[in-house]
Amino acid sequence: MSSRSHERSRLSAAIRRGVMPHLAAVERALEESSPVGPDRGDTGMMLERLIGETERALEELRTVCRGVFPALLERRGLIPALSAQLDAAHPMAVLQVDDSADQRLDRAAEAAAYQFCIDVTPTDRRSVIVLRVDDDRLVVTVSAQGSWAAPESGSARDGSDAWLHARDRVAALDGEVRVRRNESGDVDAVALIPLWDRTASDQPAAMAGRGLA
Repeated sequence: MSSRSHERSRLSAAIRRGVMPHLAAVERALEESSPVGPDRGDTGMMLERLIGETERALEELRTVCRGVFPALLERRGLIPALSAQLDAAHPMAVLQVDDSADQRLDRAAEAAAYQFCIDVTPTDRRSVIVLRVDDDRLVVTVSAQGSWAAPESGSARDGSDAWLHARDRVAALDGEVRVRRNESGDVDAVALIPLWDRTASDQPAAMAGRGLA
């Protein structure tokens, strides 16, 4: 499956998981409402519930769109874009940035690192994301407690498409993803992303594109 197909599949799954349940709740409430109509008090309560569900669906859709097409990533770089998205969708994640990574980096590497963090970081537990630059590579480490990832297979325990998408993003830049158990017994997912000179003629073809298209 191509990277674009993976992107469409991931976006479709995110919408089904985060947006559709709220819209389905609105549809059920409308279908179950009395044909004669409830009294004014009940109508007000029902409308409040419907408005609440619709607003949550809209917010979830905005979150999905921010994850796929973060304009902030292009304008200001990896750290501001990632910080904003983590605040919105991964409130239990902590971002730590080494001085070596506190700068604008190769745009394709920034896009791959952003997508790796968003796709791989668990949402059901506290986690730490560390960014640093080492030997012309951007090293992204996602650490969390428990068996949230499988070192033996290098992927999520549930084998989700998000992990495959993240690995493909990194691999397209001649990078690699490693999953390992650290000294404390927790699991780290590490992306090693080469930082290429975009003016060099021998850089991978994938580096020619910018953003998350």
